[in-house]
Amino acid sequence: MTQPAKPPLRPSAREAILEAAIDVLSANPGAGLDVVVQRAGVGRATLFRHFPTRTDLVRAAGLSALAELRARLGAPELARGPIRERLQHLFKILVEAGSRTHFLLVAAELFEDPELTRATEEVDAHVTPVLDAAIREGVIRGDVPSEFFGDILEAMVYGAWSSVARQRITTADAQTWLLETFLHGFGSAGRTEARRPAARARRRSS
Repeated sequence: MTQPAKPPLRPSAREAILEAAIDVLSANPGAGLDVVVQRAGVGRATLFRHFPTRTDLVRAAGLSALAELRARLGAPELARGPIRERLQHLFKILVEAGSRTHFLLVAAELFEDPELTRATEEVDAHVTPVLDAAIREGVIRGDVPSEFFGDILEAMVYGAWSSVARQRITTADAQTWLLETFLHGFGSAGRTEARRPAARARRRSS
């Protein structure tokens, strides 16, 4: 006899508040807590029972966002396979987790928190090997500081996520165009092409 399907588990009030905080504050860092409780479908008393202050809420939301992002970045597809496919999977994860990534960028309260700093370093530990492998295999140029790679990557992910959130492009298109833009700007082939006109100019002048 076929067992009836179990209804999906509803998130706890705490989980609902954290999800709402990430969604609301990533779009508008200055939004009030009334907007968060409305999105979460709970009362203010429930929010303050779990998170006595706004800083407590933002910090917990940051840790939640980092934990989810870290779990996604632990996918085996990111650790092995052709490097272009690994890069494509990396950008897929970052775009799909765009609200989490953007929340971490705009939540100023999080910047000096030691636990959040450690969690951020754990996320970076999944991203950096992919970029290092791309450099070793000659897919992207190796003369650019890794910090600059990180800064540009964050800005590109934010732009892609914003376009998806405004329904200007699809998530699939965002992933594809993000990868192509990144490789066009930092690809090792682009560096070679940029040098050719100068080389021809030297030959003509000799």
